[in-house]
Amino acid sequence: MNKDFLIADFNSYGLIVQNMDGTREDRFNLSSKPFNLTVIDKEHVGITYSDNNVSTDRIGIFDMVTKVEEKFGKCTLTPEGIACNNDDVYVLSMDNRLEVMRKEGNIVRTISLPNIKRVSTLIIEDGKLFIGEPMFHARGSVTPSINCLDLDGKTNLGI
Repeated sequence: MNKDFLIADFNSYGLIVQNMDGTREDRFNLSSKPFNLTVIDKEHVGITYSDNNVSTDRIGIFDMVTKVEEKFGKCTLTPEGIACNNDDVYVLSMDNRLEVMRKEGNIVRTISLPNIKRVSTLIIEDGKLFIGEPMFHARGSVTPSINCLDLDGKTNLGI
């Protein structure tokens, strides 16, 4: 997957794989509307779902080799963002908590993010959590803010 783009096809319940040159390599049907994706390892993709018609308290794992979607973990609340760091999968819930799971799907800890109002993006890079937060203004404009935290969600590392 090093040279592929993965695209969550929300409207068509799919996962699209494209080459770096923009040509479509493959498309896979999923059980629900994918919301966010993360590469877990060279064979697996973690997926959060955002579909009011199904149980949205789970994330799924798609096996790129067998081309099979597996039920993975059950989250406490509706998952939004998802990112992976080594053997840990960080799942961001709607109440701004991070549930840290092992690749097997069991929750090993929960991290509260009390100083962040509304998270829109979660990325892990170089052992740091990058959390995007939209800042809404009275006139309706949105200015994004990015928080950089350690993997325990406590120390603001700055950018």
